[in-house]
Amino acid sequence: MYHVCHLPPVTELWIQKQDSYLPVHELLLLMSEKYHRDMSVLAGALMNAYVLTGCDSVSNLYHRGKRKAAKLALQQADTFTHMAEFGTNADSLTVTENVVSEGRDFIVGLYVNEKFGDLNLL
Repeated sequence: MYHVCHLPPVTELWIQKQDSYLPVHELLLLMSEKYHRDMSVLAGALMNAYVLTGCDSVSNLYHRGKRKAAKLALQQADTFTHMAEFGTNADSLTVTENVVSEGRDFIVGLYVNEKFGDLNLL
């Protein structure tokens, strides 16, 4: 999804899932319509959710999977704008306090729920 928004010549992107092909560009467009947000904002939010919840270079979080992270990232994409824009160009490679703060808020958001209004209560 990230490549559809950030690689200029890419207008369509398809992935193979078993015996069928999924139109990633159309999925991103549908999510953009559902969440009323720009496709690049959603793609950045999902990329960060993927990286922060475990990928090839980061270990996964305790009992927090990709679905919960993706749901949080999509629902609160406008909250994590600095984090989503981090690394999109050479000027945005500096880790600012805003990026750190939003990353912290994202991780806390994965663990705080209705039972615990405060992470210290866990």
